[in-house]
Amino acid sequence: MIQKDYIMRMVEQLAQVLTKIIFNKENKNYEEAIKQINSGFKGLLGLDLEVIQSLSDQEIIQLFKIGENFELEKCLFIAKLLKEEAEISELKKEEKSKYLMTYQKSLSLFIEVILHNESPELEDCTKDIESILNRIKKYESPSDLKFKIFQYYELTGQYANAENILFELSDTGYPNIISIGEAFYSRLRNKSDEELNKGNLPRTELIEGLEEFKKLSTCSCKQTHILRKK
Repeated sequence: MIQKDYIMRMVEQLAQVLTKIIFNKENKNYEEAIKQINSGFKGLLGLDLEVIQSLSDQEIIQLFKIGENFELEKCLFIAKLLKEEAEISELKKEEKSKYLMTYQKSLSLFIEVILHNESPELEDCTKDIESILNRIKKYESPSDLKFKIFQYYELTGQYANAENILFELSDTGYPNIISIGEAFYSRLRNKSDEELNKGNLPRTELIEGLEEFKKLSTCSCKQTHILRKK
């Protein structure tokens, strides 16, 4: 009960901060909105914006891992505030590389939350994830982030999208991609036709994709064998 009350208080605080940020953003008071973001980081997490900006997504995730526990709510709050910062940076027409990196960091944290969330007190963040994916879809993402997007698509039943990312990861030689792909197709073959159709990957296309992936896997294994012989 104490933990639940604590989370609810933090959620309420975040809602108040976001209301102020969005109000200033919509009224083009961008500097004030950034001040509110910094205030949110300090008030909710005891960190400031510069510290968060200097950390990678994985460093932030590790920051909130205590043994087997993971403070999902804090990770979610950082993701929310970073998304607002990226949107403001984009509206101000700052350098693309700056806001793209912030969007990617925010996306990684959002997906981390949705992959591990077992708390009914935390909101569903798929809308935020889809919003960011739509904003960054024309840009190349790092392989580690692509893998998280792959996980997200499968988790949310977007099987065709997950398969597309799987093949992109295969093209880049992502570690253990063969076993990852085989496990993915194994899970999907156990889905009903209704589930597969809903995920835009009918069974016939699933089988075709599996056969194509097997060909890629075979080519990859042969290439590895040649490199080892050399």
